[in-house]
Amino acid sequence: MLATKSSLAIVSVCLLFRGEVIAEPAPAPPDKPANRPIVESTVRLPVPDGNGKLTREVQNGGYRLKLDLSEQIVRLDSPREESWRTPKERIRRGDTVVISDERAPLQAGAATVAQLAKSQIVTISDVRGDWLATSVLVRGQPKSGWLKSSSVKFHAEELPVSATLAQFSGARTVSAALLAQKAKQFDDGLYAAVDVAAQQGAGRFAGKSALLSRLAKVLAEQQPARGDARLIVLAAARLGELQFASSPAVDRAVSATLESFQKDPLRSKPLGFYTWNTTLQRIFRQDRMLQTRLEGEAGIRAIAEALRSDSEAGTSYEEHLKLISRMTNSLRGGDLRSYIAMLDGGSPPSPPESVSFLPPSRSHEADLVMRLYGNQAIPAGFDLMQELIARIRSGGIDLSPNEDSGWYDYQTWALEPLVTPDKTPEAIHLKFEETYRKQLVELFKGVLALTRETHVKQAEFPYPASEAGEREPRPSFYVTPELAVEPLATVYLRRSLAYHFIRGVLEETFGVEALKKMHRLTAAGEVEPNLFDELLDLESLFRGASLTANRQLGLPPNTPAGTGTDPDADAARFLKWSANLGHDADLGQDARMMVPVFFDQQRGKTKVWVVLGWTGRQVCASFAWPPSVQAFNKDGSPLEAGKFDLYFGSDCTHLAYPVMAEVYVTELLDREQFRRHCDTYKTQFAILANLK
Repeated sequence: MLATKSSLAIVSVCLLFRGEVIAEPAPAPPDKPANRPIVESTVRLPVPDGNGKLTREVQNGGYRLKLDLSEQIVRLDSPREESWRTPKERIRRGDTVVISDERAPLQAGAATVAQLAKSQIVTISDVRGDWLATSVLVRGQPKSGWLKSSSVKFHAEELPVSATLAQFSGARTVSAALLAQKAKQFDDGLYAAVDVAAQQGAGRFAGKSALLSRLAKVLAEQQPARGDARLIVLAAARLGELQFASSPAVDRAVSATLESFQKDPLRSKPLGFYTWNTTLQRIFRQDRMLQTRLEGEAGIRAIAEALRSDSEAGTSYEEHLKLISRMTNSLRGGDLRSYIAMLDGGSPPSPPESVSFLPPSRSHEADLVMRLYGNQAIPAGFDLMQELIARIRSGGIDLSPNEDSGWYDYQTWALEPLVTPDKTPEAIHLKFEETYRKQLVELFKGVLALTRETHVKQAEFPYPASEAGEREPRPSFYVTPELAVEPLATVYLRRSLAYHFIRGVLEETFGVEALKKMHRLTAAGEVEPNLFDELLDLESLFRGASLTANRQLGLPPNTPAGTGTDPDADAARFLKWSANLGHDADLGQDARMMVPVFFDQQRGKTKVWVVLGWTGRQVCASFAWPPSVQAFNKDGSPLEAGKFDLYFGSDCTHLAYPVMAEVYVTELLDREQFRRHCDTYKTQFAILANLK
């Protein structure tokens, strides 16, 4: 029978800091996950009863307890653990300290490997008496040694920051961060594979190499002089290692264009996955050159005429523009299509104000910084990420994709519920405490930064139990909430829709058969599954995560009508993946990176987003008020209230969150350089304080 208590069930989730404040460099992940057997998930999702309500059963010794989840409310909280350390206490291993002497020698034996300046922040990796071990970068290389404890002052006690998520893969509740990391590794590999296919040609899609080769042959014969727009195309062809004949004068002009380009690392330095191999590095530099603003009517007209007179080249050019606008977002600035249309119409064309051969793509963050500070100084303390979040929350920025949106818009839209969680369908069964909201904001910030890095080449870079006698033992039940995945169903569903969108783009561009012959790239080479199958799998995985979260909250699926999906199969796909996280090599990859967002001309510095790694929190889920229940005897007959014992307990696990910051730098670091920097300085304070 129904228990007398009918109040709403509220599940309290408590997030606590845990672990020593030590940030040792993580070992390099293996190429393949450990050879362990695949197991089936033990999670059993709630099922609808005869009235369509989602219910959950708990069994003990043949007795059953039936919980009605239709009124369940889950409370999520993240209380902070206070530190009682004082500056006078002895320095410990893992502490962040600040140099207090004017100069502090870092010694390795009798040798001094570096002189540390006053106010420099470092992390202590070991303590031996009055000596403290630490590391710094000297001319880009890590140097380790010992400091006198009298030369430093305690600065901060910090949470450990992990390079990978390997330590979080055994938790009972899957962190949203694990799904974000899975998506990041797949997205990078997909974009890399598409960039290579677009360069070389695949299926019905003609390659960019062929397009540039055809144009370079024609444009080089026209003998363009220095400053001519045609040199941009010729220089891009050289960066792509495409061969074309040219005179010594043209060679010198192209070399001068290349020299100017190479001297500007903000334009020419490959970042993100483009450092994986020389092919991707060439594509990065080639396409960044093609984003250069074209100037001079004669050169612009010559390029347009070359495209206009060669129908195959003209068609290929339009296809490339369409692809990059769908892979990332709609283009910022003009391209040559409108100019060619004016030539076709017979009207005398005037050169566009801002035109590039392959323009970069817009983004919400670039739009915002240019709207705010496109023509005025950026004030001290301006934080683009915080401003973006504030405007999303206020409705000033709508992340909903439109007909001009590309994949980056869909990916960003998927993250919106992290900063507006009350607007999601699942919010009726969730209560967000302010402390947990802050953790969701950190998740938004970190994942958006990682997502932008996937688009680093194409995205615009703007410059701003008991017994009863002899009777059968009294049945007892110990019930805890079930959370197989962090309950962010809308985030997962929108990510699935983003994969559905990009699959449609690639099928339209290359054709299904060509997509089945393409493979995602990694730093170690191609993965075995083809892109078509992997895209379908990722769609199913994220739909399954969404459905799992909703069912455990007592909510119906939120999948849009007409998708033709099998909810049970999607849920099974996610649960099997979550039961075998150790087999997914993507989760063991290092995600630490630096990505530029704009250049501040007044300060002469670049504002960047950096992800320093991952940190963990203990998560405890408990019932603040019990749900209504029904209990049953072994024969299936109802068990009266008072004839059984019922205990509502807590269940603890660990969740991961990215550690992200927005800072100014004078030097862009690629992944290898930034990860070396993180491994050297270890903690957030020290890592950020020592960036140049």
